[in-house]
Amino acid sequence: MSGTTMEVDGVGTGRERVGLAIFLTLVEVLMFFGFITLAAVSPATLASPVVDGSRITVAFLYGIVILIAGVLLIGLYVLVENAADSRDFVSIQPKVIR
Repeated sequence: MSGTTMEVDGVGTGRERVGLAIFLTLVEVLMFFGFITLAAVSPATLASPVVDGSRITVAFLYGIVILIAGVLLIGLYVLVENAADSRDFVSIQPKVIR
């Protein structure tokens, strides 16, 4: 090593964007606990078919919706964070210190 280091100006620690992660996590948690609450309060509702004569129950559909919503929320988070990181990367002005 030549003893050269780099200082980077304008790079945040990421703590300022934690709010989005907390919000999206709360959305997922509320959906999940809504399912659990519905199971505890009204299990007959979860056992009922989505459409009369259908073999697909409300519980199955609700579970699939929770899984798909989780994947979509993760995708949203990744898109937002990658966009923010690319903006940060463009604004970086490295200084070489010898």
